[in-house]
Amino acid sequence: MLADTNQPVAITAKSRSVGVQGMGGIGKTVLATALARDEEVRRAFPDGVIWITFGQTPQILTLQSDVVEALGDKQATFTEINSGKTQLRKLLTGKACLLILDDVWNLEHAIAFDVLEKRSQMLITTRDAGIITALGGEEYQLSILSEQQALDLLANWANQALETLPPIAQEVARECGYLPLALSMVGAMMRGKPTNRWQNVLEKLRCADLEKIKQQFPDYPYPDLLKAIQVSVEALEPEERERYLDFAVFPEDTAIPEAVLQTFWEPLGLDEYDTQDVIDKLVSKSLMSRDKKGNLSLHDLQLDYVRKQTSPPATVYTQVIESLPVLELPHPNPPLGKGRGQESLVSPLSKGGLRGVIRLVYTGPFQGRIKGGNSTCVYT
Repeated sequence: MLADTNQPVAITAKSRSVGVQGMGGIGKTVLATALARDEEVRRAFPDGVIWITFGQTPQILTLQSDVVEALGDKQATFTEINSGKTQLRKLLTGKACLLILDDVWNLEHAIAFDVLEKRSQMLITTRDAGIITALGGEEYQLSILSEQQALDLLANWANQALETLPPIAQEVARECGYLPLALSMVGAMMRGKPTNRWQNVLEKLRCADLEKIKQQFPDYPYPDLLKAIQVSVEALEPEERERYLDFAVFPEDTAIPEAVLQTFWEPLGLDEYDTQDVIDKLVSKSLMSRDKKGNLSLHDLQLDYVRKQTSPPATVYTQVIESLPVLELPHPNPPLGKGRGQESLVSPLSKGGLRGVIRLVYTGPFQGRIKGGNSTCVYT
């Protein structure tokens, strides 16, 4: 499937569908991102690379609509998934594009985008190999890193030359289970620290509350990654840790604009620059990622971990809602995941669930002026 990553990377499968399968935190999305950004891949698919992130509960109609609009049809309207699929097929006829379906959990979700012709190709990342097989794709199973690869990644995140790593770094890599996400977080913790701190981080990994982790994540087969998350979070300053746990209210696989966090944290006394400092610290520690547009996101497992550590959702929900402006006004466009033509902004005591409200908070500024300025509003 892939050439050596020091060489140009490319898809070489005979099938129109290729699937990268592996456990959470193994690096599936990182690998797909490398493909999406590679110049040779872009030349092979001159009509573009289309990236769609799914997660466990995607809004399929919304995703279809977003892709249709990105392909240039801003007038299309449809209320059925099959209609959206027909429109996608029409727009992609004769095209040479790479369609990346990231973090697919359900076969039916992927089928809604299975519309490509011979000149195009689909790349799927998933934890379920059965999805790849059902789509007639070629499976590429991603496994844990070798010890040498793990040490390379650890050194890179620690901002050290590989040859300067102390011997104890091998034990640290082993405690991380040779998992890329764990190695990046632990390596980031070691950046700029003296050599004797490697023993410090090793002891923290060994002393992590493994029984508690197993109770919270009984079905996850690699507790080493969760240990690394626990150690990384506990190494934050108390206020930074609290702000990180605030991310429990956001849905998975969704880009969070920095402006939303400024609104969220302003009642807690953080100004724009304080918010930027917290965000930069969390990104530098590999506890979240930032895309080219400056939007932020947590890995699914990081988000799961955060949610297990926080207050009951209703408590955090109230904090979020109270930090946002609310008006009773008609909205000109149907919200994400809704099929009706008119919706309205609602009060903080809305009967809408946490996921529905929070997902809509950061889909973009409200189409209008509120109290003389642009504002983010809540509607369900």
